[in-house]
Amino acid sequence: MLLEVALKLILDQGLAKFSLRGLARESNYSPAGLYEYFKNKDEIISELSNGGFDRLHDYILQSQQAEDDLFGFGQGYLTFAHENAKLYQLIFNFVPSSVTSLSGLVEVNESFRLLFETVKAKMNDGRDDSDFESLAFSYWSLLHGLSILPLTIIQNYTTDFKQVSFSTLQVFIDGLLINKKHN
Repeated sequence: MLLEVALKLILDQGLAKFSLRGLARESNYSPAGLYEYFKNKDEIISELSNGGFDRLHDYILQSQQAEDDLFGFGQGYLTFAHENAKLYQLIFNFVPSSVTSLSGLVEVNESFRLLFETVKAKMNDGRDDSDFESLAFSYWSLLHGLSILPLTIIQNYTTDFKQVSFSTLQVFIDGLLINKKHN
């Protein structure tokens, strides 16, 4: 219940305005009572971020047709970002202090582990893991850019950005596969 109220407050007011005092007021707790459940505000935001990543992971799994389905992965990712814009922004605005490298992110985050494994399954051509990590990072960068741009600088874009995004994904994947054939 507390996490649901916290998420609603953050999505309605923004992360900058979220406070334990406001959460206590909205959930009928005393501010001191919240400390029975959470150490601090960052712990609440971390829990919400983890829950957001779990939902992102579910969207991806629902869209993928096979373990090497890069397009399905991207479709699920972009659909999540489009349908859950504020939650998407929340999960990417809270940086866990325990993650200090991309390989560390792959270890602690199911979505990024799945991305790495999907790229590796699609491009399995004798490369070593560092090449797959670079390819996965490139694909993730594309997905994140396609997800965040409509929420920020091109929010008034009049073209169907979802269709443009899916077309862009296909061009990127086709380029990867052409490159794979030449290696």
